[in-house]
Amino acid sequence: MKTRKCIGVVLARPDNAYQSEVLSGVMLSARKQDVNVAVFTTMIQSGGMTGFQSGEMNIYNLMNFERLAGIIYLPDTIQIEGSQALFERIHNDCACPVVMVDWHSEKYPSVFCDDSTAVEDVMNHLILEHGCQDIAFMTGFQGHEHSTNRLNGYYKAMEKHGLPVYEDRVFYGDFWYNEGANVVASLMQSDRGMPEAIACASSRMAYSVYEALRKNGYRVPEDVLVTGFHEGASRLDFITYCDRNASATGEMAVELLCDMIRGKEVAVERHFCRTSSKIHPAVTCGCCKHEYKHDSRAVYPDEDEGFYSIYNNMNSVLINSPNFNEWIWSMKWYVTLFNPDLTELYLCMCENWDGITPDGIAEQPLTEFTDRMNLALSLQGEAASASEDRWFDRSLMLPRLWEETESPQMFFFNPLHFNEQCFGYLATTYGERIGGYDLVYPFVLQNLNNTLEAQVRLYNIRYLYACMEKNAIVDLMTGLYNRNGFNMMSPQLFGDAKQNGQRLMIMMADLNGLKYINDIYGHESGDEIICLSARTFAGCNIEGATQEKTFRIGGDEYVKVAVGNFTDDQIEACKQEIWLQLENFNQRAKKPYPVYLSVGHCVRSGEELTTFDEIMIEADMTMYRNKLELKQKTGFNPQRQ
Repeated sequence: MKTRKCIGVVLARPDNAYQSEVLSGVMLSARKQDVNVAVFTTMIQSGGMTGFQSGEMNIYNLMNFERLAGIIYLPDTIQIEGSQALFERIHNDCACPVVMVDWHSEKYPSVFCDDSTAVEDVMNHLILEHGCQDIAFMTGFQGHEHSTNRLNGYYKAMEKHGLPVYEDRVFYGDFWYNEGANVVASLMQSDRGMPEAIACASSRMAYSVYEALRKNGYRVPEDVLVTGFHEGASRLDFITYCDRNASATGEMAVELLCDMIRGKEVAVERHFCRTSSKIHPAVTCGCCKHEYKHDSRAVYPDEDEGFYSIYNNMNSVLINSPNFNEWIWSMKWYVTLFNPDLTELYLCMCENWDGITPDGIAEQPLTEFTDRMNLALSLQGEAASASEDRWFDRSLMLPRLWEETESPQMFFFNPLHFNEQCFGYLATTYGERIGGYDLVYPFVLQNLNNTLEAQVRLYNIRYLYACMEKNAIVDLMTGLYNRNGFNMMSPQLFGDAKQNGQRLMIMMADLNGLKYINDIYGHESGDEIICLSARTFAGCNIEGATQEKTFRIGGDEYVKVAVGNFTDDQIEACKQEIWLQLENFNQRAKKPYPVYLSVGHCVRSGEELTTFDEIMIEADMTMYRNKLELKQKTGFNPQRQ
């Protein structure tokens, strides 16, 4: 086994057919070149709410250009807000070698599929097999590399067969489902009438043309033939199309990148993959004679009914997880269930991802990954472990990337977030499987994001409830338990002592001269002395106590309740420590008034315990006697001052 260099791949939606094919080529070539691959990807390619897009784009900030040996970048697959900033970051900050795929760059080498050959093959099929001579063509955005390349294939085929090309037979679209109606409307108004065939530079555009023809009373293929271009959506397979071998693009990109990593000079120009194509004749050109039944779901991915049934249950189970640990193990079960080829899984969570900090609920949610990340779950084959204390530096991205492995691995990094709020990320690998994850995985990720947000809200509610509960039993000025806390806790302490045969001690204290200090020196001075005496009384503990609670039960009255097997000497030592600390304060502070606490106590053994009130009364009596003794000893009697 050995450690390897790692190259990064930057794209969106690796489950889409084109991206998956590119990644297949990347992985095949990476194994030959003996390098690991880290794929940084979103689960959306375009659209979505602004906040959600921002949360998805955050995964690209995880890339560490100093760690990665090189970058393969597919900018055309990322069409969401923030993509331009990503482009500029790679262009300006990336010092390692970069290869662009399907995007021309003045700075980096770029790799393209020669799509014109595939379009020529489709055109040859229409001309030679179906005898078409009047053929319209719908390409993508004007000026786009793929649009131009595929349009050139149309021009070449028409010229090769000596067929004229008319300006009103060429249209620009969007590679999507939006422009077919406009194209059909324009052709219906043309002086030349409707063409024999309409060839499209994407099967999605072909579907929009097919729908527009059908709505306007035209039959496909009886009246007009329609062809598309490889899209990979199985519900569009009724449309005749031609394959493109995007895998070769990925292979060439890795080869060029590794040459650059090794110091070889690679020309900053377009590098074309000239690959063979394959025609897939179908219903829309008439090669398949069976009737196609229109299905409005054709624009959507295949649905796995089993997944959607279990997916709903997954949502409920994860939302109802009582804590994060339970969420982790339920998440692990579902993710591996829906991804049987998955061999390794790593859940990397930000510090305070739940919004709870040492100072309380964070005022603003996290919007980026923290410098330290928690490896909350590690799954390698059958071995799985979860931990809240396993941390690593974010600059590593994933420690596993730099460990020894038998063969090169491809890791997928996906963000975990709710809109802009960042929770962490998930890293997965699929062992020997070639290509990206499947169409189900983005739905799984979305479910994880939503249920993590549910966990955050649950933790926030619990925290606020705990704060309310604490405030109900804690004195806000001194931090001691208040009388309400005393009423709640003292019966339990009494019961524990009696049940366990231990000693119960009640120590009472009273601040001498508080009214005098308030009247003469102001309530601010009085509050200062209350806090000082409270800290002193609470901070002097009884050695040998198994339980000890301190309460402020009045303005200047405190109670300490202790349970244990302590001795009388240990109780006396606690009292002496209280008086010593206050005397030291008086000497240091040189206030115009001294600070004295009158202290008394009562202790009972387990078998002597009668009622709590009886012990309280005796403790109060001994405290009062101590108050009189202090006045005689110190001469401080505020009533006579």
